[in-house]
Amino acid sequence: MSYYLRSASLTNYVEVARSLGLDPYQQLRAAKINRSVLLDPDIRIPAASVGGLLTERVFAVVQRAYWMQRVGEACAGGAIEKPPAHKRRGGEDEHRAGR
Repeated sequence: MSYYLRSASLTNYVEVARSLGLDPYQQLRAAKINRSVLLDPDIRIPAASVGGLLTERVFAVVQRAYWMQRVGEACAGGAIEKPPAHKRRGGEDEHRAGR
């Protein structure tokens, strides 16, 4: 038997995903959920798809946070040297250059 949830279960998903550094629409595509479900809170979507969306994305965020913490610890301990700000990916200089 298949179970369905109302798309209202994804209320504020876009904002929450973005606050975690995720592309919400890419995440929806990966979970095979059409982005149109965000427009109507009464659309029925498979519970398994919603569960997959939320658990996989949470795992990705936790994993990324873990590795960022590990890299930060390595940098603080001197094991890894941080690149100068102007050479960091997405740095301010790169942004000004329009890249």
